[in-house]
Amino acid sequence: MKSGHLLGIPVRLNLLFLLSLALYAVGGAGDRALLVLAAVFLHELAHAVLVRGYGTGLGEVELLPFGGVVRGEGILEPEVEAVVALAGPGHNLLLASICWSLGAVLPGEPRLLVDFARANLLMGAFNLIPVLPLDGGRLARAVLARQLGYHPATATLAAAGKVLAAMLALAGLAGAPFRPEASSLAVIALFLYPAADQEWTVARYAATADLVRRREKMVRQGVLAAGEITAPGDTPIGALLSHLRSSSYHVVLVLAVDGSLRGRLSETELLSGLLRYGVLVSIGQLMLGKEASPLPSRVGPTRPPNPERVPALARRRGPPAGKCLPGGV
Repeated sequence: MKSGHLLGIPVRLNLLFLLSLALYAVGGAGDRALLVLAAVFLHELAHAVLVRGYGTGLGEVELLPFGGVVRGEGILEPEVEAVVALAGPGHNLLLASICWSLGAVLPGEPRLLVDFARANLLMGAFNLIPVLPLDGGRLARAVLARQLGYHPATATLAAAGKVLAAMLALAGLAGAPFRPEASSLAVIALFLYPAADQEWTVARYAATADLVRRREKMVRQGVLAAGEITAPGDTPIGALLSHLRSSSYHVVLVLAVDGSLRGRLSETELLSGLLRYGVLVSIGQLMLGKEASPLPSRVGPTRPPNPERVPALARRRGPPAGKCLPGGV
């Protein structure tokens, strides 16, 4: 549901976000609901400012029960994604510290100030949990992608996000009879689970986008560390995605049936084959194409994705598949 613009940034309010606020109001905490709205928006604003600062086009901000989605128009490198992801919870924790410090020196008991500090503390701490699609998951992926590869890191952290969603749903349902506002945990789970599931679904597209990013980086810098992967010719492209590391440009050594070296495929050729034929085509079949022979008909009538759409697909997370750029994030 579109809501207009704030500070020049297009803002959309998710229906689950509004439902979560309504539950707070029903529980007699309407003023706290407004504080949560402020904390969520400031969280996303911090992400949006950094996204613009890195020169990436900003689409819109969608506010969700536990944070939000900052949709951008480009792919951020892992190190940059980690900085952008940290901005939201870092901003919340800073605001919490400031509010508590002011509450300690101001006369009386500034309840709204203390409540605002608590809202920011909860928002920041929750989003630092290392699961996707939360900010902590994006921080963890930036680290794990170097050891595990982009695809397996995304799949692992998305699975952890689904487990967290199930735990929140159980906690919300169990606590609702005693504290009505506890049911908001179940509302959070209603968004978190499909968002994590979508992260899992688009993991291969994310890995493809990572290939695109590294190719652009090599073109831009002219030099990039290289790594070699050895695989038999019947290995499908999709099986290689989990072995690619974000820090290197890869060359695939294709082996013949007798174990001899049949040829080499660069990462650029691997990407071109992936976009044209899909994840099931083997690297041996790509070698046939490289040798100027048509690919065998058994490749099947795959519907190749539009290369211009791959970065957009990889960025989607959640009901619009989550954050296209980290923000809750």
